[in-house]
Amino acid sequence: MNIKDLIIEAGYQPQGKAGTHSKEFYSPCPFCKDGENRFLIWPDQQNRDGEYKGGRFWCRVCDKSGDA
Repeated sequence: MNIKDLIIEAGYQPQGKAGTHSKEFYSPCPFCKDGENRFLIWPDQQNRDGEYKGGRFWCRVCDKSGDA
């Protein structure tokens, strides 16, 4: 299961970001529970060690980040 699937399971509907060929998504943040497009999701991205762990996420406001 990747990060996008986990966000959908949590009740959010991530939208594809224009110009990224559906490799970047956005949604309200499940941590700070605010905004429409502050939570960025990259379901195909590897973690910092180069391993794939379900993609990466980052909130532009509360600065939470990590992998699935």
